[in-house]
Amino acid sequence: MKTIKVLGLLFAFFISTTAFTNIENATNNPLEISVNPIDDCAKFLKDYEKFIDKYIVVLKKYKANPTDMSIMQDYTELASKAGKFSSKNPGNCSVDQTLKLAKIAEKLTKAMSKMY
Repeated sequence: MKTIKVLGLLFAFFISTTAFTNIENATNNPLEISVNPIDDCAKFLKDYEKFIDKYIVVLKKYKANPTDMSIMQDYTELASKAGKFSSKNPGNCSVDQTLKLAKIAEKLTKAMSKMY
């Protein structure tokens, strides 16, 4: 059980740092041009928030029943999606969009804190 908790924490850390790194890298690379970077970032944030919401559901399932092995299947699917987010580059994001990402990360942090 502790292994799953530790993996969950590492996974959550990976998710949030990856998203912030991708946005930071995208805004610091003036040579990278996108047709509509603000829309790219908006889509990224929308997809990322859906992903985090699903992750929070899995956390709640685990908290309710840590012996439920079906949670591992959900976790595996989320891990696969996390890899896709790590390779996405959302493009240049506005200040509001960067704040939105911070709020999504905060939502995940709050959910994680309720695990213990």
